[in-house]
Amino acid sequence: MMPPQKYRESAQPGEFVARISVHDPDSKTEYANVNVTLNGGDGHFALTTRDNSIYLVIVHLPLDREIVSNYTLSVVATDKGTPPLHASKSIFLRITDVNDNPPEFEQDLYHANVMEVADPGTSVLQVLAHDRDEGLNSALTYSLAETPETHAQWFQIDPQTGLITTRSHIDCETEPVPQLTVVVRDGGVPPLSSTATVLVTIHDVNDNEPIFDQSFYNVSVAENEPVGRCILKSDQSVGHQTSHWTSEIRHQASNIDFDVRRES
Repeated sequence: MMPPQKYRESAQPGEFVARISVHDPDSKTEYANVNVTLNGGDGHFALTTRDNSIYLVIVHLPLDREIVSNYTLSVVATDKGTPPLHASKSIFLRITDVNDNPPEFEQDLYHANVMEVADPGTSVLQVLAHDRDEGLNSALTYSLAETPETHAQWFQIDPQTGLITTRSHIDCETEPVPQLTVVVRDGGVPPLSSTATVLVTIHDVNDNEPIFDQSFYNVSVAENEPVGRCILKSDQSVGHQTSHWTSEIRHQASNIDFDVRRES
């Protein structure tokens, strides 16, 4: 069997594939009195001639290597004798790849979770993309788009494996759900790319002590103030969250005590 001929996937209809010369020793005319047909190729190839002696195999329909990567064509010449005799020629074609497919992520949107106390280098999520092309056209490289407004700089991605890890310490109070845009590019010329979104939920830990809005409060209370009456309301901040507390006075025997209650 002859080795396959390589033929490019980007070939357009009408382009030349092979040249076939037909000659019948029994014929006394300049041109062979034979019938030539083409078999195989699923309609993607056709036969054309101008003089019934030289035939050209041409592309008839667009090729797609990702659907069919190999073709076996058979050119058959049959004379008009009795009985008719025939000869055949096989053509083996291997369709070579062009970079006509962008890489595709397994998901358009990913969700991940990480603790606020995670050390730099902590694994967050691994994304994965596929490319239907072959060779360098399917060699993929991952990166993170630079989006400072979403704190993407807190994270990094392995360009070969797609593993996302923390680059620095993260802060739930600054951004509880950072949004990352992952970019994947193939090795074609020119390269093709796709993107996916990763939403990372940062789980809070108790890393902020409460802070009063004032360091000193001065309140006057009437001697006959009823029990349960609010005498002071102050804001207490924890990170970016504000909690309200209420102080109440109550009587216990001859002593005056105060009770602090959280309002929200």
